[in-house]
Amino acid sequence: MYQVRLLIALLIGLNASFSSLREFVTVVLTTNEGLLFLAIGNAVGAALSLILFSLTVVSFPLLLDRDVDFVTAMITSVRAVVNEPGADDRMGRRHCRVADRLGAAVLPRTSGDAAGAWPRDLAPVPAHRRAGYRVS
Repeated sequence: MYQVRLLIALLIGLNASFSSLREFVTVVLTTNEGLLFLAIGNAVGAALSLILFSLTVVSFPLLLDRDVDFVTAMITSVRAVVNEPGADDRMGRRHCRVADRLGAAVLPRTSGDAAGAWPRDLAPVPAHRRAGYRVS
């Protein structure tokens, strides 16, 4: 948030006051300063995302798999991204596939009734019912 405020102050001006979302969108999309704000904001966001991705793409799996400290894991992760640029792309796609599968696994839980209850055919069966014992 501080980066956004700084960019607004530097590019659009300190006296800029936006009383509504419509006014903010109008200023950002119709003025040269607003378009420059969007371009620089996207570049800053992409740089921060690249740094965070480089630090974590290999370090999290490495921390789970090996007995190393977090600094070594982060250095290893950055070295892997710098030395083999295609590896980070493959790992990123793998993480997206894992996230998609997690989302698909959660979908039945959230698509039940309004309270988020399990659909009847997917509900866990209590142990006393699995054994053939019926409670009346």
